[in-house]
Amino acid sequence: MMISPQSYYEMHLKGKSEKEIRSVIRELKREIRRLKNIMEHPEYGSTYLSEPTEEVRIWCTRMYLERAIEAMSEIGIAHIPSREERTSRKFQENIDYIKSIKLEIGDFHEGYATYIITIDDEHIYFDMNHSLYLKPMNLPEHMPNTIDYPMPRYEFLDELRELYIGEWRSTYFPKRYGEEYMVCDGMEWSVDIEYSNREKPVHYGGANSFPYNFKKFKRLFGIEE
Repeated sequence: MMISPQSYYEMHLKGKSEKEIRSVIRELKREIRRLKNIMEHPEYGSTYLSEPTEEVRIWCTRMYLERAIEAMSEIGIAHIPSREERTSRKFQENIDYIKSIKLEIGDFHEGYATYIITIDDEHIYFDMNHSLYLKPMNLPEHMPNTIDYPMPRYEFLDELRELYIGEWRSTYFPKRYGEEYMVCDGMEWSVDIEYSNREKPVHYGGANSFPYNFKKFKRLFGIEE
């Protein structure tokens, strides 16, 4: 059963020493990684999903981790973030400066599509083009090249924050789960994000393997499964 962050503090953190809290933080990080690995497995979803789902458990564990880091501060010890944490924090801090997100996705047999979301100070615009083989997903077959995005700017950016894209691996391939999951053909994808400030663009990509919350990310482009 999931509990509130404050209840978690009372049960696992209150009165603990620095060493004990650091141990809790390490364990919470391991649990988040473990749950992501389960969801990113090629066979995830092919059998019965437990309740609460891994996605809900990641969400709760993330809150416990934030509370544990806060508990460190409360005893006068600064938490030293890992490289992964710094990368994630940097991404979150720069979300308001994102000016474009490009998603390219498809395969050899069905064709490829390119979706581009462009953001300025007030508006969001959506562009899409596709090969002759691939019908636009959840969009009219004949549509203008650029349309207004059906969500306010602030709401869209909040949706991005909830995805923690800065935690994604740079590349995703099923080989990390075993040679038996490698195939020659399949779904290829890439994501490129550019900023309006001096932040360097970021790139993610892969084939037949995806971040644990990639389906939610695709919904921002009108792609439903």
